[in-house]
Amino acid sequence: MSRFLCGAAERVVTPALGLDIPGYFSVRKGSGVKSDLYSQAVVLQRGEELLVIISIDILDFQASFAKEIRRRLGERIGVPAKSVMVVATHAHTGQPTNYTGFCVKKNTKAMARLADLTVEAAVEAYESRRPVRIGWGVGEQKGISFNRNFYLKDGRIMTNPGKRFPNELVGPISEIDQSVGVIRFDDESGKTVAQIVNFACHPDVVGGSEYCADYVGELRRVLKGHFGSDSVLVYLNGCAGNINHIDAFYVAKGNRYPRDHYVVMGETLAREVLRIHSELEWKDDAELVSDSKVFRAPRRQPSQEQLKKAAEALADENATESDRIYALEWTHLAKHPKTFENVEVQLLAIGDCALVGLPGEIFSDTGLAIKACSLYPMNMVAQLANGTVGYVVTEPGFTGGIYESILSRYNSSLYPDAADRMVRVAHSLMKKQKD
Repeated sequence: MSRFLCGAAERVVTPALGLDIPGYFSVRKGSGVKSDLYSQAVVLQRGEELLVIISIDILDFQASFAKEIRRRLGERIGVPAKSVMVVATHAHTGQPTNYTGFCVKKNTKAMARLADLTVEAAVEAYESRRPVRIGWGVGEQKGISFNRNFYLKDGRIMTNPGKRFPNELVGPISEIDQSVGVIRFDDESGKTVAQIVNFACHPDVVGGSEYCADYVGELRRVLKGHFGSDSVLVYLNGCAGNINHIDAFYVAKGNRYPRDHYVVMGETLAREVLRIHSELEWKDDAELVSDSKVFRAPRRQPSQEQLKKAAEALADENATESDRIYALEWTHLAKHPKTFENVEVQLLAIGDCALVGLPGEIFSDTGLAIKACSLYPMNMVAQLANGTVGYVVTEPGFTGGIYESILSRYNSSLYPDAADRMVRVAHSLMKKQKD
């Protein structure tokens, strides 16, 4: 009998209608359900080592939510906090979250329900553990994810410039990671208990006010149709802070994406995942490793120029909604300064595959840098793991003043060196395990 055990379970977490949907500069209330939202958990065990990996269809959450999940699972199944990874898929049509931000308010009741359901799923996964074999594979999916930050002919850098500057596009400011990582767990009968899939792209394709898991939900639907309705997908969104579904050159030509493009994306990604399945490298056993480290990253503070602009915007009845929102953000930060963020970098390893968890919306070059210096043959990097510190913007985008770098309480506050420190810490965690 294999020494390696796996259990998996899920809960539908779609909330009641009428609640805030975070993710935009406008108020949206849930008016319907386009596809259900899920919390999905996989529990892995080898000897005394236990790992819990959870993905939730939600925009993001503050670290306090992950801390609560970890605390309760520690009490229920004895797993240490460093061995539990809680990841948001970053669905822009998900439920309320646990902080007050752009046009949304903290919803304690909805988050308490989500925590209960998530813990239920993880405990059920633990109780359903059984011997499995493990398959690993990596592929690539081009054509559905694109760098959304572009150089213009005058040297400026713009986010999503295709419609606004169709004749001025030069090219994306950096390469992106389009790899697809897959880990699959099959029990002794050959049934696929669960799989972990890692790919990087903003789940912000659907829009509107209906709850929807976006392309992640469509990927889940296809894989459930192939492997069975009780087979669990844990989706780890990669470093997608600067990646979305919009090809700026395509849009610049006057083209538009159809309303069901999220379906096309999910089905396209599913085909690549299934292709990877045909080439998996299988083993009956794998060592499990977990570790994490927290560092303090200094936060930026509003400048005098920003505070002056804030006062002007708040006094101007014709100011745009986004200008007013940032004005309120800067004013709040000036009155209630927060000087640093606690940044947790987590390492979970399953045999030769390293899973690195980073809190925040991380730019693709940071994930690529972690993979480049990795001491493991296979690598997955997950953003929005165990909380969020907002966008972690790198150069040249930061100095270029792109949208993702605009200071706010939760959306963007760190300097570019935070990304460099994430890479160094991830490497040190790997080195510690390999030494």
